[in-house]
Amino acid sequence: MSVKSQIEELCTKALNFNFISIENESHLHSSSQNAESHFKLILVSNDFLNMSLIKRHKHIYKILNEIMPKIHALAIHAFTAVSYTHLRAHETRGKLVCRLLLEKK
Repeated sequence: MSVKSQIEELCTKALNFNFISIENESHLHSSSQNAESHFKLILVSNDFLNMSLIKRHKHIYKILNEIMPKIHALAIHAFTAVSYTHLRAHETRGKLVCRLLLEKK
């Protein structure tokens, strides 16, 4: 099973999410074409309500603990449904304009 599939499976078991996106960004780094070492994970879940950004990240790292040795870099973008909807409403071509406002606690 691919690392990407394992990430999705573990997140599916542990979280009730509205949206998940897992991008293999290994090709953007000094990796071989078929490498699975660098990922971008976008998760939208109300499980993150009342969690600081750091607590969200720690929670995700705990969920992915068993496969983290296979991952060199993981960019985590963890949102609640409301903050993600707000973010998407303020997206411009190629730039996210409200991120700092949304994740400020």
